[in-house]
Amino acid sequence: MAIIQHFDTKGNPLNGIDGFTDKEMKLEKGKDYTFPHTAPGEKYTYEGHKKSTREMPKVTGGSRTGGDPVGFKYDGTFPNY
Repeated sequence: MAIIQHFDTKGNPLNGIDGFTDKEMKLEKGKDYTFPHTAPGEKYTYEGHKKSTREMPKVTGGSRTGGDPVGFKYDGTFPNY
């Protein structure tokens, strides 16, 4: 399951605000996936992403990675992305 959520840099959820929509997507083994960021509009600036294949990343604290997540072929070795 791919879980995509949107937050501001203070950890406030942005789902349903200014075009941001959180989503969940079933991952299929052997399929290629890319998850480009949502265009932030005029009120926001894209600061990067956090990702994990083990647990939900902490919303606040920790480091963000700039740019979009690297695409991948799902091999079934982890349940969530």
